[in-house]
Amino acid sequence: MNKFLDNFKILLFFILFFLIHQNIVIAQDIPDNTLIATVNGNEITYKEIVPCKEHIEYMKFNYKKIHNQAITEEELKKYLEDTEKHSLANKIRNIVKNQAIKTLGIIVTQEEIENKIEDMIKLIENAGISEKQAFKEVQEKSFLMIKALKIWQKNQDKSTDIYKRLLFPRNISLDEWQIWRINYSTPEKLQELQKFIPKTIEDMRKNSYKSAKKDLLWEKTRNFFGKNIVATDKEINEYHKKKYKCQLGKIDLTERQSNESKQEYK
Repeated sequence: MNKFLDNFKILLFFILFFLIHQNIVIAQDIPDNTLIATVNGNEITYKEIVPCKEHIEYMKFNYKKIHNQAITEEELKKYLEDTEKHSLANKIRNIVKNQAIKTLGIIVTQEEIENKIEDMIKLIENAGISEKQAFKEVQEKSFLMIKALKIWQKNQDKSTDIYKRLLFPRNISLDEWQIWRINYSTPEKLQELQKFIPKTIEDMRKNSYKSAKKDLLWEKTRNFFGKNIVATDKEINEYHKKKYKCQLGKIDLTERQSNESKQEYK
């Protein structure tokens, strides 16, 4: 166990060092299959971290909406560098996380997962939505998005018309449409999406089961490494301010905000 923890610390140092010096590779015109990193036998290629065309277009669209002007070439280059570094960090983190869960023998029980799902259902019901209504909403929205995406993939220049005709009448925002286009930009990705659309309420619960199990495993792993870390109120406030880009001043964090920030700070 101690050997694993030592290796884990070394790997974290490697991640930081690698990202700091990655500018020589990131955001360059290089082939998609270029090997960027190998982490414990897992290879990461450039195509796994480079933003897709739809992602870049969405960023440009969002920037113009916020700043009322087009993004400059210099700002775009910096954004691409930051995005690729962030994607690379996430890839490395997921590899390390999954290996840590396996090596440490961290497990979650059936009861823990079911309790997590019940908590999720209660949140929905507290918002005045029944499980049956949530299922209906998920199905209708997913099928409508798939229909719109199929049309768009064959006529990408008709994106605005497709949105106005199919999605706007159903109160789906333009931002949502942009994000779905980024995530499901090819027929292959669309086929994968269709596999995960629940056909019954029980299917929806099964999907929730997988999500709850994944969340609980990571929560236990994070708590294992962060159990001896103590964050001061000042550090928590600074972290919260930086993350949400808001001025907290002398306003005290609520207990929930404090707990969430403590977990993320670790």
